[in-house]
Amino acid sequence: MLKAVLNEAWKLAPFRVAVVHLHSAREGRKISLIEKEPMVSFEMDGGHSLKKGDTASSFSFFYQSIMGSGRIEILKDKEEKKHGLKRIMEHYTQCSDWDFDDKALEATSVLRLSVMELSAKANKRPIED
Repeated sequence: MLKAVLNEAWKLAPFRVAVVHLHSAREGRKISLIEKEPMVSFEMDGGHSLKKGDTASSFSFFYQSIMGSGRIEILKDKEEKKHGLKRIMEHYTQCSDWDFDDKALEATSVLRLSVMELSAKANKRPIED
């Protein structure tokens, strides 16, 4: 899943900044905090499964994670909001030919996260033959 996020959902802006689009309700704690402070940290993870062992101390967990920081903004322009929602839909459906009615656009906050720092870590399950 995280590989798909990095390969498909993240698009490079002209100055080689990774951009992630998110959506949210128009009101709430998250939106209030973003309005006060646009510098954020984030974390995404996936590929979870238990690594069994012969002893309690040899158990572990398989995972993939990315962490970073950047600047997040609430998009106001209708075309920018459409673009962000299309990027999200393309990530999940592999289709970018989506249309959004004005009522849905008005009811949804679309956020653009410009990633400034990024790190990744994984404990991946070995590929089985």
